[in-house]
Amino acid sequence: MESIESSERLNVEHDEVYLVYREIDLKNQEQRLIQNSRWHQEVASMRETTEAAMASIETQNFTAQEFGNFLLRLGFVRVDEEHRGSGSSATISRSSTSLFQRLTSQSDDFSESFSIGDAGPNGGLIFWINDGDKSLPDALELAPVNWFDATTNEIDCPMKWCLDADDLHQVQMNSKKVGSGRENRDAIDDSDLFCAPQFQIEQFLDEDWMLPTIDELKLIYTNLHLRDLGALKGSQYWSSSVFVPPYVYSLNFESGEVMMSDATMALYIRPVREIWLS
Repeated sequence: MESIESSERLNVEHDEVYLVYREIDLKNQEQRLIQNSRWHQEVASMRETTEAAMASIETQNFTAQEFGNFLLRLGFVRVDEEHRGSGSSATISRSSTSLFQRLTSQSDDFSESFSIGDAGPNGGLIFWINDGDKSLPDALELAPVNWFDATTNEIDCPMKWCLDADDLHQVQMNSKKVGSGRENRDAIDDSDLFCAPQFQIEQFLDEDWMLPTIDELKLIYTNLHLRDLGALKGSQYWSSSVFVPPYVYSLNFESGEVMMSDATMALYIRPVREIWLS
């Protein structure tokens, strides 16, 4: 635990198991064992002493996902994700440039508190900052890589937007604008339409997360993807912006082109969330 508290950056391997304990507790117990005359006579191995000491102190075992969440609760933020071969790892940082720390002091001028590409308070990346419109959130954050399963090798989730494109008439011509994701999500929830991406997001994240609008997707592409940020490896991503049946707006992340895609196609999804400071 002392090593975690003194670290600025940690790498979490997806297939590792992490044991967390206080080093001072271990050292104190080792010392008590060594000072015990009977123990000293019967056990000569330091390895056995350490094992016995470890068995008698408080420890916590974490999977990689649990350890990552544990670090986030301590104030770290996820800043990078690397995939190689059959494994993956996440870099989790306590960088002084992270949004998490900047928000604790809350500058009077929010736009000067952080920059595009900074780590957000939920481990993702900031891709849009409000320039003064009080009706819109202060910023928008893109969900981190593997938001749906930190142990998988997949990057994002390819899925159909809905099973029956005829149902799109219930929410057709909804908003494309930045900051309208919640409005689109609520319209879908109020309809009889089953939107598979929205259902997936609700299964793994809290209610603050949603599909981006098409204009938000364009900002994600320009402000993050073109700067090699966000690890958006899917070829094409869904928005929450419906045109008319059977089409929903999507964005080609190889060309940056806005597409009108059949809702029964399997495209990738990456959620976003609003950040409100007031």
